[in-house]
Parts: sequence; C-alpha cells; structure tokens
Amino acid sequence: MTKRVLIAGFKHETNTFSILPTDISSYRERALFSGAEVADVFRDTNSEIAGFMDVAERHGWQPCFSVVADASPSGRVTKEAYEEITGRILADAVADGPVDAVLLQLHGAMVADHTDDGEGLLLRLLRQKLGPSVPIGATLDLHANVTDDMARYADVIISYRTYPHIDQREIANECGDLIARTLAGEITPVCTVRRPPMVAGVDLGRTTAPGPMRDALAMASTLSEKPTTLSVSVLAGFAAADIPDVGPSVIIVGDGYDVAHRVEADRIVSFIWQTREIRTVEPSTSAEAVAVAQEKAQVGAPVVIADAADNPGGGGYGDSTRLLHALFESGLERVAFGAFFDPETVAACHAAGVGSTVD
Repeated sequence: MTKRVLIAGFKHETNTFSILPTDISSYRERALFSGAEVADVFRDTNSEIAGFMDVAERHGWQPCFSVVADASPSGRVTKEAYEEITGRILADAVADGPVDAVLLQLHGAMVADHTDDGEGLLLRLLRQKLGPSVPIGATLDLHANVTDDMARYADVIISYRTYPHIDQREIANECGDLIARTLAGEITPVCTVRRPPMVAGVDLGRTTAPGPMRDALAMASTLSEKPTTLSVSVLAGFAAADIPDVGPSVIIVGDGYDVAHRVEADRIVSFIWQTREIRTVEPSTSAEAVAVAQEKAQVGAPVVIADAADNPGGGGYGDSTRLLHALFESGLERVAFGAFFDPETVAACHAAGVGSTVD
C-alpha cells in the first residue's frame, strides 16, 4: 500500500532577550501556509519542504501536507501561537487515520512562553499521538540548541552543514531517505546527542573559511563512513536563547543503539571545547570599522560594515544608533545605511512628502 507521510514545518529562532512576542501574526507576516498551498509555495525552492517533496516523489509516497510556519527571529513564541500551530500538526497526523511517517522542518532554537524546548515538546506530543512505531524525521538549522527530548522522540535528526545556509533541500533529502529505509525495515535509527559546557563554539558555525566548524564537519564526515553510523551533525547552537541546553552539540544517528556513538560524539565535542578560543572573524568597535571605511574611501574602495550586535536575523531590534553616530562623526559622505527600524521617523517622512526636508 502507498505510504502516507505527513510533511510539516514549525520554525523559530528565539532570542529570549527580546521583548517582542512572537504571536500568530508574526507567522502570517513571514510564512504560514497549510494543505494544498504548501506544495504550490515550496515546489522547486531550496527549502526543506521541497526536499521532502523530492523524497515523497522518489519513493512513491502520498504526501499529507500540514501547516508550514516560520516567523522572523524575535522573542518567545506565545502559548496561543504555539498551541494553534502544533494543534494543527497533531490533528493532521491522524486526520484520516495515523500516517505512516512524519517529516518535519524545524529550526531547533524555539522557546515558547510555556516551554524552553519548543521542538522537544512538539516531538513528544507527536510521539504520544502516533505511538513508538511511526518514524519521525526532522531537519534543523545549524544554529539549533539540541535537547535530550529532541533526540529521544525523533528517529532521525539532521542539521544543515553550511553557514550561510545553502543546503536545506539537500539535508531534507538525506533525512527523508533515512526515513524511507526505516519504513522498509532496513534500519532502526536512534539519535544520540552530546553537548560541551559552552554557550557558543565552533566559530559560531562559519563554513566560509577554514576554521573549527569546517574541521569538526570533516571529523563528522569520517565518522559517517562507519557501517552503523547513518548521519553525523555538528551544530553551533544559538547563544541568544537563555535556556539550560543552549550551545553547540553533536548528533549521531546510528543504526540501533551503540555506546560507541556516544564515544564518537564526545570526541567531536572535545574538539569543540579545545578550539573554543578560535575565531575566523574578530569584531570591531563602530569607530574602528568606520576608520577602515575612511581609509578605503581614499582609494575609492567600497566597505561593508555589519552591525552584528543588533542583527535582526538573530532577534535584534535593528534600531541601534551607535554605528550611525560613528558614521556622522567621521564626516564620510557617500554612505548607504540600512535597514533601520524607526517607524516614527518613517511616518514623519511620509507625512512631509517626496522632496521635503525634515529633521
């Protein structure tokens, strides 16, 4: 009989230091799709959902699309939003009788009002709903904070291996194929997660230059060649989530439980600890960065300055004036500054009209 596989997504990178709540409107502003529209939106994209669709087509499965939700990084997910989205996923998992398998697009750093472990709770609720025999596969962002519950209730967990992230579809295909092998009775996957006592590590996950993250991934690739090792993921963690399990981690998906997987994961964890001081990018002060721009401006070379301390991509507000102040003080004239979150000033500009000058 044709296998029915639930495909769903519930993502958020939660900065617990942000005062901005992540409610259901936050998801509507970025991504909140369900049912048949999921296939239309994500087909032929470099996304995990597209990768899951690839797997379903390759193995002749009937995809059962539930909700796919993603909100921009910000504060804790409200209990109402969390329960609405998870409720829809749980209902769809048994709407026409229990599905044969589940494929989830997760982030791995979700914190809600009522739980520090958004993904772990979702996986536990799914496991309670479906029982122990329905395989569950999940993909994670490289900046996930992986908890014991996430490893306990999922059969397969695989994270991105690139930062900037460009392998979402590839990772989803890998995850889905392991679930296919599980359904065929070829393997019995078990997740092992290990964490060093660190808030941040592996150079924050950067893979664009030689450094700790690429070295750790090379170690993981070597381990993946062992017969009982199905997948090895190295995660940098997300330090802006103030929770007990914050930080880097290593996940090994093995064919059955084997204490050797824990030993192998600990070897990479030890490497993460030993390389904790290594950085491929050293941050500068605003004044230092602007000084470089002044120097380069004399020869006509462009300079890009990233205000990493107030990064909306990590839940920052995007309203810090320190870099802007340093640019004014420098006297530099040919400057493009953006983006900046200041609704009051934007409203004043709109009110003044095109061509006006306002203070």
